[in-house]
Amino acid sequence: AELDFGECFLRYPYKKMIEFVNHSDLPAKFELQQQDEISKCVARYELDYSKGTIEPYSQRVLTVSFTTERLDKVQLPMFFVVVGKEEHPLEVQCIARGIGPRLTLTPTKLNWGDIDVLKDSEKTVKVKNDSLVPAEFRALVMKRNSRFRVDASSATLSPGEATTIKVVANLDDTQHMKDELCLVVKEGGEIKVPLLARGIGTTIRAKELELGKQPEVDMGKQFTCRPCCRSFMITNDGPKPQTLSWYNLSAHETLTKLKALNAENDANKKGKKKDDAELSVPEFFHAEINGLREPYMLEPGASALVEIIGMSKKAGRVTEKLSCKSKMEKEQRDIIVLTVTTDFIDPACDFSQPSLSFDFFYSPDTPAGSDLSQSVTITNVCSLPLECSLKCSGLPFFIEPSDLDLQPGQSAPVLVNFDPSYKGDRLSEVVKQTIAVSFNMGPNVNPKSEHASAGQHPKKGVVELVGSINFPNIKFDKTEIKFGAILNDTSKRVKVRCSNTSLIDAKFCWSFLVSDINDPKKRPGSSNTVMTVSQKESPLPVNAIFDIIPIRSFLRAGQSEDIEFIFFGHANHKYKALAVCEVQGGPEYELKLEGEASSIQYKLDKTILEFGNTIYDKPAVEEVTIFNTGKVKFDFLVRSDQVAPPTRIKATPSSGVVQPSDRVKVQ
Repeated sequence: AELDFGECFLRYPYKKMIEFVNHSDLPAKFELQQQDEISKCVARYELDYSKGTIEPYSQRVLTVSFTTERLDKVQLPMFFVVVGKEEHPLEVQCIARGIGPRLTLTPTKLNWGDIDVLKDSEKTVKVKNDSLVPAEFRALVMKRNSRFRVDASSATLSPGEATTIKVVANLDDTQHMKDELCLVVKEGGEIKVPLLARGIGTTIRAKELELGKQPEVDMGKQFTCRPCCRSFMITNDGPKPQTLSWYNLSAHETLTKLKALNAENDANKKGKKKDDAELSVPEFFHAEINGLREPYMLEPGASALVEIIGMSKKAGRVTEKLSCKSKMEKEQRDIIVLTVTTDFIDPACDFSQPSLSFDFFYSPDTPAGSDLSQSVTITNVCSLPLECSLKCSGLPFFIEPSDLDLQPGQSAPVLVNFDPSYKGDRLSEVVKQTIAVSFNMGPNVNPKSEHASAGQHPKKGVVELVGSINFPNIKFDKTEIKFGAILNDTSKRVKVRCSNTSLIDAKFCWSFLVSDINDPKKRPGSSNTVMTVSQKESPLPVNAIFDIIPIRSFLRAGQSEDIEFIFFGHANHKYKALAVCEVQGGPEYELKLEGEASSIQYKLDKTILEFGNTIYDKPAVEEVTIFNTGKVKFDFLVRSDQVAPPTRIKATPSSGVVQPSDRVKVQ
């Protein structure tokens, strides 16, 4: 007899009925023969009644519980011993096929399609135990160093229980990748699920930026004419070396449009076509890799520093796109598009006053060397901190402090000192300067300005400075008086116009500076004034040679008067002197005086005029020359009243003046 249990899950009991029939007229006693231990490793069987009695001509049904212990086909006999027939026991063959747990998976294939590289992309597989026994399994991916992974590596499911397995794809290359998810079921074989995905994006990664989704870099507010920089590290997380090169995508697109427009104008014959090489578009931003703008090869696992550098000479908000091109083997494509935005602003400060005016008027009560001071407040009106350097041309102005650091909105006072006595000459003047406020920007300022020191922004702040210095000042229409040579024992007067050119009344007096052999700086007649006289053997005092009228005077502001200088000619002497005008509270003015006295000296080239025989009614002409051999000019007059008639004399010129060292011809 046979009992076919079919497929049986391991260690799960299956039951079948077996019927025993007693065809004899005697009761039949039976007993199940005990199973040996070796066969128990293959399968086990049990009966609800291992022994019993079957009445004559009757039947009895027994329940057999059969449990397989190994996979595949199992055939195990059971032997029943019947009393009286011990030599021939009844044999029942138990046949079964042992199977392990059975799992069903949904879905049976995982396809991610296009996914971003270097990012986890998750899918799930539902696993259900359709067995009557617990199912223990392990989940794994088939390939070594696979870009797919399973979160839960093992589990045990009770009969009918279900669970979810998470499968994560993290691709490191932009290509199709395949693998298999394998569930190794204990005593149940393997179940494989195909895995398929294609990577898109870039395997270049930066911690600070999401490079695969057109990241934005906002540099905020930056000063014009100064490079601004934002840097970040990139790493090649892919398996292949990549040659990276950055370019300005916005400028490239604009240039492409210009070239197309240029070609269109040429086709329509509108204007003169420009060479494409002449077309250019300004770039406000560019990128450097490890300080280089050239293509850079980044090996797998290597990192490099990317610097986004921007600069604008004009203020305003600028937005541009930078693109990074990657070359891997034969493939070349743009992998990163970076949007860069910056608000460029000019440095600016505000002044409490646009100009400062200083007015100094001399007064006897004002101490010498007194400075005038004023202050001006400087405020940072831009949204970035300012490093200010303050300078002026120098004296008579002095400013402190010369350097200021101002935060946005911060103000600071600057003290301006004005020294009206900086020259010491007591001359009135109006001094104009400016406080130039320079903004320190660092060494890379561009464009460099010839009016600004290195590292300073071309734009400056300016405060006008005007200093009016007023001392009593006068002006003469002559600074040197040459009396020339006059006749001995005569005098000559020369007037000099004197004007008060200042805004202050002027009180002044005159004196002479003399020197003699013993004391070259002797000041006769004055204790405050220095004068000098050089003379040739003259024992006379200077005031016997030169005189000034008036010797003291007073002029209102803007008033003028004549000063008379007198030279007394002492016989055959030449004199030089220095007249000094001392203005109270003002400067000293010097006038050079020079005069000479001499006698008249002359000669004639002939003393006899020989006319010879002449026709009585026709004139005869002779010539005589008068030479002035002296230093004094003289007048001459030709007199003919003593010539007896009928002779008549006519001289041309009959009178005149002969200058020193000159001559006059008389006919």
